[in-house]
Amino acid sequence: MKTPLILAGLLVATSLSLSAETFKHPEKDPAFSITLPDGWTAVPDKDGNLDCQSGDGSKFSFSIIDSKNITSDEELKTYLPKLAETMGEGAKLNDLKVGDVKEMTTASKVKLIGLNAPGLLPRKATIL
Repeated sequence: MKTPLILAGLLVATSLSLSAETFKHPEKDPAFSITLPDGWTAVPDKDGNLDCQSGDGSKFSFSIIDSKNITSDEELKTYLPKLAETMGEGAKLNDLKVGDVKEMTTASKVKLIGLNAPGLLPRKATIL
């Protein structure tokens, strides 16, 4: 089973649907808000990152990673593959394939920088 590991350097969303929910992060003194479709969850992890999970049963997810020491797009583009490798090792993924860093700009002029890093879960791993 392939598990996508999607990293985003910056992700800010506008209204995605009429029944969407807006999450502020961090809850106390928010730095940004993100509006996700109905049924999605956004949960802060122990490191202060925001883990977002689809509510449609597809297991699609992404994380907004706090990268306070990154001060430029170039630094972020260098950091993301290393972060994907570290996260893949932590999740004990086999056959991790770190994709190319891609950059795009949304219709509302928000720049997104990210990559895909799919890998295989070990046979005895359990997905919660």
